[in-house]
Amino acid sequence: LNDIGEVPPLHYHVSDATGHSVEVSFKEGEVVIKDNPIGVLTNHPDLDWHYSNLRQYINISPYPATAKLLEGVTIEPLGNEAGTFGLPGGFTSTERFVRMAFMKANIAQNNDKEMDLMNAFYLLDAVNIPIGIVRPHDADNHYTMYQT
Repeated sequence: LNDIGEVPPLHYHVSDATGHSVEVSFKEGEVVIKDNPIGVLTNHPDLDWHYSNLRQYINISPYPATAKLLEGVTIEPLGNEAGTFGLPGGFTSTERFVRMAFMKANIAQNNDKEMDLMNAFYLLDAVNIPIGIVRPHDADNHYTMYQT
């Protein structure tokens, strides 16, 4: 940490067997524990900011958009995926938070342990940052260090 001259804003995601989640972080030298019912955590900004930001995406749906009548012309959706139009696809922490929150809330639930494991990998893969996609000017490539 001495090499970078600052302490990074560390925070941790903790979940129990029932699925209840909290974020553990540190602010001004104090431990802060916040409920995290959505169960998603990324880098800064803080969790409250991410929750507030989700308000911009409440129109996104796993269901197809419906046709609209505009000045007498019926505008049809582009396809079954049109309900997800506007879902962020970039690699910033804020985009990854929104994408993961949407996917976690809407991924199919089932009683098949093998499919549950596959779904966990799908979720992780949706927010992976491949090597070379994010290249800071003053540092090495920024990428996800785990593999699925």
